[in-house]
Amino acid sequence: MTNIDPKLLRAFLQVAGERSFSAAGRRLGLSPNTVSLRVRTLEKRLGIRLFDRRGGGAVLSPSGRDLLPAAREIVDLNDRLLESAASFSLRAVAGPDCRSSGAAVSAGPNSTPQEWPRSLRTGARS
Repeated sequence: MTNIDPKLLRAFLQVAGERSFSAAGRRLGLSPNTVSLRVRTLEKRLGIRLFDRRGGGAVLSPSGRDLLPAAREIVDLNDRLLESAASFSLRAVAGPDCRSSGAAVSAGPNSTPQEWPRSLRTGARS
């Protein structure tokens, strides 16, 4: 079995919640075609049909309903891992005194130190 890209699971979860590929695409900032392709890729990798695509809506199949809890858990764990890594990276870049400044910094789950302001990367104080 191959690994599953969390992007595929995010698309699946968003379509399940919105019951629409178009609405899921708007929420994810993707085209409906991209969302549909991600869901089809997930279905192919898992060997199951996740949605009944009839009448313009996206209705979860029985297999799709069964997969929901595991998909949510995997995406949540992925997000927590990325947040932890960002926190570790920030402390490594800003130094051990990072917490004492009282500043709060929020980084997206996919951000890298190169995307942070120069003062955070170098540990410079204002």
